[in-house]
Amino acid sequence: DLGAWTFVAGLRYTQQDFLYGGAGTRAADESVFSPKLGVLRRLSETDSLYANWAKGMAPNQVSSSSSQSLPSRRSEQFELGWKSLWQGGKLVSDVAVYLLDQRNMISADPSTPNNNFDFTVDGSGRSQGLEASLSGDVNERLSVRAAYAYTHARVLDNSVFAGKTVPNVAAQTLSLWGHYRWAVASDVQWRTGVGVY
Repeated sequence: DLGAWTFVAGLRYTQQDFLYGGAGTRAADESVFSPKLGVLRRLSETDSLYANWAKGMAPNQVSSSSSQSLPSRRSEQFELGWKSLWQGGKLVSDVAVYLLDQRNMISADPSTPNNNFDFTVDGSGRSQGLEASLSGDVNERLSVRAAYAYTHARVLDNSVFAGKTVPNVAAQTLSLWGHYRWAVASDVQWRTGVGVY
């Protein structure tokens, strides 16, 4: 922390022999550095802006027809956001825009077109969008959470889906949740919740 500024820096190193598949499958031997940088600027007691950048990895849980575990998916993300406190900090709002690039995504292997279960990691993709949320206590008994997201996710490189939107990723999502606490000063706490997604 330096006055109204907060800085975050981190580095993760992963060394793994990742194995996914049946007997005789060869492991994917990987060494990956995953850095992270972030900065936050407090504009007032209730408002702050932040930005972060991070690289990461996640195992591709599939192997090729030659019984080779495929290397992990790699990602790089940028995010810019604004956080606010309301009603003395009882409610918190957050609005952020982001860009996520991924590579080493699994794809059908074009060298074996007759084998639907042969994969390679020639795929890449990009997701970008906006997320907004509001959560906290409206009063002693009622707490709420509302969230909205707009996502534009598309496949950049892939033997089958290049240029198309990513399947099973909703362009827009909205969720609303509420919890009602029946007794405020009691040893037994009963709550009723309702939500819609």
